[in-house]
Amino acid sequence: MQLLAALNKEAEAGLKNKQAGRVLAGTIGVQFFSGILYVWSVFKDHLILAYGWSDAQATLPYTVSTIAFSLSMFLAGLLLHRAGPRLLASLGTALLGTGLILSGLTSSVWGWVLTVGILLSIGAGINNLVTTPAALAWYPPSKRGRITGLVVAGIAWAPLMYSPLTQFLFTRFGIARGSIYLGAGLLTLPVLLAQLIRRPPEGYLEEEKLERVIRGRGVEMNFRQMVRTSLFYKYYAMFALSASAGLIVISHLTRIVRVQSGWEGGFLLLILMAVINALGRFLGGALSDRLGQVQLLRATFILQALNMALLGFYRTPLLLALGVSVAGFCYGSLLSIFPVMTADSFGIRNLGSNYGLMFTGWGIGGIFGPLMAGTVFDATGSYQMAYWISISLLLLAIGISLTLKEKRCLKIFL
Repeated sequence: MQLLAALNKEAEAGLKNKQAGRVLAGTIGVQFFSGILYVWSVFKDHLILAYGWSDAQATLPYTVSTIAFSLSMFLAGLLLHRAGPRLLASLGTALLGTGLILSGLTSSVWGWVLTVGILLSIGAGINNLVTTPAALAWYPPSKRGRITGLVVAGIAWAPLMYSPLTQFLFTRFGIARGSIYLGAGLLTLPVLLAQLIRRPPEGYLEEEKLERVIRGRGVEMNFRQMVRTSLFYKYYAMFALSASAGLIVISHLTRIVRVQSGWEGGFLLLILMAVINALGRFLGGALSDRLGQVQLLRATFILQALNMALLGFYRTPLLLALGVSVAGFCYGSLLSIFPVMTADSFGIRNLGSNYGLMFTGWGIGGIFGPLMAGTVFDATGSYQMAYWISISLLLLAIGISLTLKEKRCLKIFL
């Protein structure tokens, strides 16, 4: 009887592992296909070429997308418990494809703001919010950083596919038809992958509850309670201030490369940035489990600031590849560290809405950084001033991080 019970327990554990693995695969896949905005610099070049837009005009849909992306994350977080991750992920992937198809039917700035800046970006935001809590619900807290790193790395890999694919489609068929073809593709496989995402069965988290009791991790706040803490505003400010550096490089990369080195292969550096960004997300999540989040966060801010200080002096593709790699690694690390910090500080139960609200800080950085850089370039023909403005924001983030202590945070977390 004991042997039979042991075999049943082992079989049940194996089944749970398979279910968790399927959910994890689904969340990574949905994240991957949601990363179309990471190649916006390719879109921007073709919009300028095809429709004669200015740099600032071609940046506007991306700027609006950061607002729609972050706000949709918060709203999706509020709906997550009621609607469930599968339904929301299905909706998000459907909006991705629909937005791109409709963008191919318009040539106006405001048409692209509506279709890509709002519709597509709402879908991407929903997917970005749903996937991390859905995956974390299947794994114990001891694996929280690693699982978060794997899931958020999914979206960072997207330029490996989208960069050469968009360049080929837009060059061969034009940006209008190319966007329609891309949108049609996004209405197929990503929607199917969303069906793998589901909640764990009732009682599945008993092991997590036991571990939380053992480790004393009992902090659980909703977003209304979270915004009453000073820690939230420190995290929020650091997220907003630091996000602009990575988003400036992502949204303007192909033009940065062309202006500073005369090379037309900037879309290839998007692929490089995707690889390093994904590596940063995975390592950032894993290292946060081991080294402590505050020290890692502070080191990332410092490295970001040093890289932005040097970026304007890189005049060859090789040096720009170095600068892009550092920018991608830091940006990826931050997008792993902040959700883990949010979960550890304010609990896992309301992570969807809590991190959705926290992520609007990223949206503020996304509004300011790319649009500021485009305006600076239109006025000066250079991105140098934008780099220095970004450095000043990072120095503020470093200053805020100095008010945090690992021991203090652990006291809150535990």
